[in-house]
Amino acid sequence: MTKYARTTPLYKAPEGYDLDLRQDKIDIWAGGVILYFMSALKYPFDTDEKNPKKSKKILKEKITQVPHDEIEGRSKNMNDFINFLLNKDPNDRPSIKEVLEHPFIFKFSSVSIKNHKIVI
Repeated sequence: MTKYARTTPLYKAPEGYDLDLRQDKIDIWAGGVILYFMSALKYPFDTDEKNPKKSKKILKEKITQVPHDEIEGRSKNMNDFINFLLNKDPNDRPSIKEVLEHPFIFKFSSVSIKNHKIVI
């Protein structure tokens, strides 16, 4: 595990701002940001601020404190899954096993988990 995670600010998990790093949970968060962007064609947390320092501060406040918008026109199951991934508390964010068992993924998946190993 790396001591410090480097990431694009728009993908940074809330705990990344406090250096409370758990790489697996940070990766789950980033997956949620990517899925949100692919579904909504915008980031779940963004700022129009042109000043990079001010933009970073606003972005940090949004990521750590403000809930993201639901994605209109997407299924409840998909929105639930994205909310599941974008949980601000890393202790409540899912493990990869829980991600694969979520109904949104599981119904389309041929993946199974046996003895803590992913079997495709």
